[in-house]
Formats: sequence, C-alpha cells, structure tokens
Amino acid sequence: MNAINETLRTALDLQDTKRIHNSMETWKSRIHNFIQSPLPQRKINRQETSETSLIGESLETLLSQKRGQRIFRDFLKSEFCEENLDFWLACQEYKSFDTPAELIQRAASIYEEFIRADAPKEVNLDFYTREIISQSIQHPSPSCFVVAQRKIYSLMENDSFPRFIQSEQYKVLFIAASKPRGLGKHRKALRIKSTGDLIQHDSKPIILQKGRPLSISLTLHQKLEHCARISVAFSSVTMEPSGSTTISSSNHTLNSTGGGCPWEVSDKTRLCRFLCYGSEGDLYTAREEGHVSMESAGALLSLLQEGRGTEVVEEIKRFTQDGRAVRLGPAFFALAMCSQHSELKTRQAAFKALKEVCRDPAHLFSFIQTKKELKEGMKCGIWGRALRKAVSDWYNEQDAMSLAAAVTKCKQREGWSHQDLLRLSHTKPANEAIALISKYVTKGWKDVQAAYSDKENSEEVVKVLSYLEVVEKVKHSCDETEVINLIEEHKLEREQLLTDHLKSKQVWRALLKEMPLQSLLRILGKMTSNKILESGSSETKAVCDRIQSETTLKKAKIHPFSLLLSSENYKRGQGYQGKTKWEPDSSILKAMDSAFYKSFMHVEPVGKRFLVAVDVSTSLSSIVPGTSVSTAVAAAAITMIFARTEADTHVLAYSEGALVPCSVSADMTLAQATVELVKIPGGSTDCTLPITWATENGKAVDVFIILTNNPLWTFTASPVESLKKHRQISGANSKLVMCGLTSIGHAIADTEDRGLLSICGFDLGALSVIRNLAQDLI
Repeated sequence: MNAINETLRTALDLQDTKRIHNSMETWKSRIHNFIQSPLPQRKINRQETSETSLIGESLETLLSQKRGQRIFRDFLKSEFCEENLDFWLACQEYKSFDTPAELIQRAASIYEEFIRADAPKEVNLDFYTREIISQSIQHPSPSCFVVAQRKIYSLMENDSFPRFIQSEQYKVLFIAASKPRGLGKHRKALRIKSTGDLIQHDSKPIILQKGRPLSISLTLHQKLEHCARISVAFSSVTMEPSGSTTISSSNHTLNSTGGGCPWEVSDKTRLCRFLCYGSEGDLYTAREEGHVSMESAGALLSLLQEGRGTEVVEEIKRFTQDGRAVRLGPAFFALAMCSQHSELKTRQAAFKALKEVCRDPAHLFSFIQTKKELKEGMKCGIWGRALRKAVSDWYNEQDAMSLAAAVTKCKQREGWSHQDLLRLSHTKPANEAIALISKYVTKGWKDVQAAYSDKENSEEVVKVLSYLEVVEKVKHSCDETEVINLIEEHKLEREQLLTDHLKSKQVWRALLKEMPLQSLLRILGKMTSNKILESGSSETKAVCDRIQSETTLKKAKIHPFSLLLSSENYKRGQGYQGKTKWEPDSSILKAMDSAFYKSFMHVEPVGKRFLVAVDVSTSLSSIVPGTSVSTAVAAAAITMIFARTEADTHVLAYSEGALVPCSVSADMTLAQATVELVKIPGGSTDCTLPITWATENGKAVDVFIILTNNPLWTFTASPVESLKKHRQISGANSKLVMCGLTSIGHAIADTEDRGLLSICGFDLGALSVIRNLAQDLI
C-alpha cells in the first residue's frame, strides 16, 4: 500500500504545477494514466456478480429479491402507485394459504384494501375484472385473484419498470449490488455535473488561470477530484494568453470577461417558440393550426433529457397564464410529455400545474386526449394514480358555481366527457357542493333530486342545486317565453340550450344581451342575415352600445386588430364558408369603427424603440390570406397600432430603391393612413433601406418591422448583415421582423439568429409573436 500511495503522490505532484500549466497535453496524459492505472485486485464474490447482472434483467428478477422489492416500492411511492406492488405481494402471499378459513379471511381483506370502489389502496382494474372478483370471493379459491394480479403486474412491467431503471433509486440499487469492496479509501466517488456553461463540482465552478497552482494543502481525495474535474474541463477549455478562460457548450458561448453571443438560438429559445406558436423555427404562419408532433418538439425532448423538466413546466405556465401563447395545443403537448417523464420532480411539477395550465374543461379534455395519443402503441394506460389525483384536484379546487356552469356549457370535447373523467379519476368530492355536481354529471338529475330533495343543505349546495334545476328546466321547456325568462334571469348561454331553442329570433335576442363581446362580434353577420338584428331596431341599438362601450371593451380585452378583422368581415357581407349573406348595417359599422379607436387605450405598451417600414414598391391592393382585409389597410392598421401605443416609434415607407416621404402619424384615422400609403408610387424594392437609414442617422432601434407583400427582393446587401452592422454601431440589441402579408412561406436568411423572425400572412397572433420577440421571450 505504501508503494501505491507513493505512485499516487508522484502522479499528482503538486510541486510540478508550473510544468503542468505550460503543457496541457502533459496534464491530460498524466491524469489519464493515473485514473487508468491498475489497482489492487481482490476476489470477486460470484453471488455479487450474479446479483448485479440480474438486477436490470426483468421485473420478475427484481421482485425476487427483498432489497429489490423495497427500493422498487420506494420508487412506486414517489409515483403515487405503490398500491400496485402491495397488491401483487398480497396476491403472492394469498397463494400460500390452503385452508378454507384462511382463504376466506385473506380474500376479504385483499378485496377491502385493494379491489372495492373507494378502497384505501384501490388498484386500477376494469369493471369486468372487479365484478369477477366480487363474485368469486363468496367462495374463494387460490386462483381468484390471478387475473387481476396479472393485469397489475403487466401495468408495472410496461409502465413503471422502464422508468424505474432510469431512476436514481435504480442507480443506488445497482451500485450497492456491484460495489467493489477492498479498493481502499483512496477511491472516492467523483460526482461531476455540467450546467452547459461551467463545469461544476458540488456547485462550485472551476476557475483555471495560467500560472496559478491548484492548491498546496490538498488531501489525496481532493487531488483525485481536482484531476477528474480538470480532465472533463480540458475537453472544452481554451487557455487564453491573458489569463481568461473560455468554456464553450452546444448552446452557449460564454467567457469570464463577459460578452458572448446573445443571438445564438438555444434549446430554451426553441422551447419558447414552440410554446408560443407551435414551431421551433423563426417562421410564424398566420391561422395555421398544425398537428403537434415529436418532430416539432426537439428542444423540448432535449431539455427533458438534460433533467431540466421543472424549467420546462415553469415556461409552460408562464406562456399559458400570461396569454403569450398564440396556440395552446403545444403547451398541452409539452405538459403531457412532462407528466410522463422518468424524472419524479418533472412529473410532480407537471401534474401540479394542470389546473393553472388547463383553465377550463375544453383545455382539460385536450390535455387528456394528448396524453392518450402519446401512449398509443404502448401496453400501459394513462390513468395512473398521479393523473387520477391531478384530475380529481382539478375538479375539487374549482369554485362550485363556476364548476356547475362549466360542466353544463362544455359537456364534452375530443371524445372525452366529464362523466369519463370523473369515473376514470375515481374523484372523491372535497365538499358537498362538488359531490352534488359529480352526482349530477355521473348519475343524472333524477338521482340528484332523490338524494337532495329531503336533505337539509348548506347555502352553497342550495345555490348549485337551484342553478342545475334551471339548466334542466330550460332543456325540457318548449315554451319560448319561459326559455327567454330563464336566459335573462340566470344569464344562461347558448351552449346550455337545445338546438330547437336557437331557431327562435326572440331567444337569440335574449342571448345577445349578455353574450361575451368576442362571441358577439363573430356572429354579427349571421344575426343580420337572419333579421335578428334589423336596421333601426332597439336590439340593434343595444348591440351597438355594447360594442363601443369602453367598460365592455376593457373587460373583454379586445385588441384593435381583432376589431378591424371583424369589421372588414362584416363589411364584406358574406361569410368565408357556406352561403350566408347579409346587407351590412351602417349603425353597426359605425359602432365597430368607434370601438376600433377606443380599444387602443387598452393595449399595454412594450416600451421598446420600434421602426415600422412599409414596402410600397408593389400594389397594396391584395388581400391578406384568410381575411377580408387588403394589404394596404392591414399595413396602415399595423403602423397605427405601434404609433399609438408605443412612445418611440418611427414610420417609414420605401420604394424605387430609396426611402420615400411618408406622413403616417398617430393622430390619423385608419382611412387617412391607408390613403397616405396607397398614393406613394411603386418600383423596385430593397428591404435593407430602413435598417441602413436608422444606422446612418444614429437612430438606435430595438425592433425593425418590415411590412411587404412578399419578402422576395432584389438587392445586393443582406438584411441580416445590415442588422448586424446596426447592432454594432448603435449598441442596441436590435431585432428584425419580416412580415410577408401575402406570403405563404419564407425565411429571412438561412442563419441561426435569435433576433430574426419571419411572418407569413398576418393575424392577431402575429402581433403577440412580435410582442414576445420584443420582450426577449422567444
């Protein structure tokens, strides 16, 4: 042993640090030779070798060992499904009994603990299997639990066990089974982790400086740790003559003196883009609702693989709660992925966030369907204990009256209903009001009446009971007057009515009084076509008053561009689909025009420096795809939105290879701004002109927004190069948004730059995407 220690001291001679720092190759060679040097051998116990090789072989082998059972149960407990193993072990024990008295006693105990509805450790079995067991335990045999035991074993084998062998518990078990004894105290476990930016050990970053020794008074164990850390660090460390050290990774370029590349697209950025509009690339296509798949979620998978699942969940919450997500499907997909990841913390965070992300039943149904689709092709189901608890909490944590309204308005979606979810989640109501709603959904109104008619109920239960009674009453009523009175008195919505009710003009007029403004704007054409809103009528006047009410606009958070789209569509006099036509009412058009200007005051400014440049080199008479808005009106509206809501905004126009005078200002009307853009003569185009103008005139710009019919241009300079030059000269973190108002697909350049964004077409979502980019969220 003395000889070995002497060898180690020679290999780690700290007095040789000067020579070590002068030659990194010598360092690396010494460290490698030391780590690979032979150590004293010992006899290996054959039993230990056998145990090590069999641990990861199968679930059967794992459960054959007491230690394996104990650690596997700890893992299942962390997943809230330890009852599966408890049931399986109880069935194994049950097989050992042979006397009728023992079988009867133990069978009844297993049934009460695991099988019956609402059992303390209820396992996830189908109705048919439960019924067979409930009948067979009347005269139990040693095989009466065999079918159920096989089902639960299959669930553990195909669902829990694959995640277990990726878990920390498995690593502990494997190391314990294979740990070599007799290697001595000089081999200490080296725990090295990388954050992607700095190599760390025990959360303390390594700082290497030329000419500075590691340490003078290190123990042998500490020397070993330093060697291992430096060995890993050398693969990505470059020693600089100045003494600074640059450490590179796949997603970042950082150095100890600051700076770096702020425009490199990291996995976190790609994830945020995915959560915002469903794509990791820098291209947003308006009105595109593509199917979310694994192929479009590469960054999500990478972050989960790196153990950053809790960060992913926080981003999901941030984008859904703050209204930053243009499309919610990607968020549900990401949350579903997190909820079935192998890391416990990620799964727990995902299920805990369910109520915050899925704010209404439609969202919840979408999330459940996404989980089902992700599990297709796998033998295991989705309804594990953790999901059952999360869904139960979603219902139990709702306000009772809000839940009653929700379950009667959105009864089912995507093949799922509230009855399905309450049944599969085994929800145990948290209070009597929730219990009432649960019974109404699963059993029906007659059972509710029978259960609560003669009871002394709390005030909350009485309110819920009265509300549900109204809903049931309107469903069975054929009296138009009664239906109208119920709508007006209880503020019922059209989803709670029958189709026959919606054939009545008077019923629709009653619904319009309290209909959400966004829904009202969508059906104005249909209401005019069906003569429900007639020129000069009191109903039309009431609708006009609601549309231009500042209080209503503020409450509904209607964006000016949303009002523009609705107004232009109504003005068109025809729907996009079907044969519905109408004669636009002038008073409604006037009210929508008034609402358009009033809604600007409710747009929250970003607080950045914007430059909006309109390409007038081609005709602006084209229509933005999917809308009734011409490119001229769209361009004028976009410039007005930024000019009126952002204090530091410049508006430019360019054509014929040069900037042209443009007098569009914040105090103009939409019609005036449109005229100013249309009257400018066309010609050749160069999208770099606005950036060059800002650079040459010393105007530091945070976001350049280029509005053009089509992003194909003819010029020698690149907009990307012009942007880089502006960043360098102005010192601003400038970004470039290229909006092809009639484009069906393009990209600014084939480059990885976080500050570039392409938009095809234009809709309300495009403005949200621009806002997110300006705030460095994507």
